[in-house]
Parts: sequence; structure tokens; C-alpha cells
Amino acid sequence: MLETILFGIVIMLQYLVSGSSATPMMGAALAVVSLGSAALALPVMGRRPRARELGLRALVMLALGGMLYGLVGADNKIAASRAGRIAYTAPM
Repeated sequence: MLETILFGIVIMLQYLVSGSSATPMMGAALAVVSLGSAALALPVMGRRPRARELGLRALVMLALGGMLYGLVGADNKIAASRAGRIAYTAPM
């Protein structure tokens, strides 16, 4: 579980460093899809405990992706507010 959380933190740091949310969001989405599909396939092979663990990891990664989405939204709102404040106080 720790590596899943660390992967989510690395994705958020990638957003903070690069400023673009496209690559981290795609990385999080691909991680959720791959973990979820593995969690769905493993019970067929008779490995239910491992499937539960991967399903939990997929949910954690989905939550971290949602947190990244919220971080992007908050960052955009703050940027728009600051731009409006600069435009309002700029001398004419």
C-alpha cells in the first residue's frame, strides 16, 4: 500500500514541478485502470486475497487522482483571482 501512496505523491509533485496536469492525470488514470483490471482478473484465477488488495490499491489511486483534480481546480481558481487582482490594480 505504501508504494501506491508514494506513487500518488510523485504524481502530485510532478504536477507541482511541471505546472501541467495532463501527464499526471493520465498516469493516475492508467494506474487505476491497470490495478482495477488486475483486480477483476485475479478472482478468475483463484487469487481472491490478492484481488482484494489490488482493488483497494485501485481505490486509493482513484482517491489520489481525485485529490490531484481538486489541487488543479484550486490552483486555477487562485491563479484567476490573482490575475483579476493584478488587472484591477494596474495603473492606466
